[in-house]
Amino acid sequence: MSTIGKSTWFDIQVTDMESAQEFYSKLLGWKYQAMNDQYFMIMVGEETIGGLRESEGKRILADTPVIYFTVAKLDESVKMATGLGAELIGETVDLQGDGFLQWFKDPDENVLALRSEQR
Repeated sequence: MSTIGKSTWFDIQVTDMESAQEFYSKLLGWKYQAMNDQYFMIMVGEETIGGLRESEGKRILADTPVIYFTVAKLDESVKMATGLGAELIGETVDLQGDGFLQWFKDPDENVLALRSEQR
């Protein structure tokens, strides 16, 4: 049973499934299990944690919740993300003893963040 208030699943909207899968596989090591042509479950090890859902037509951008993903070393992952087409948002944030984080837009303009104990 899930803890009340804890996130249990997420979907990321994408316009190019193949490109999105490559981006997140390289950045976060995700694997995928197809449910159909437009929805792939995201696997971390043996656990399913969310999904990539292909959008139809032009996306409408709006303020939305931001999902934070843990990485081993922030600077290395930020460099990889930008090399894969991500656009950084603002400067790296020092959480004063609780690690570091960096917001970014993925190639589909979803706003996400990377977080690590190591810069």
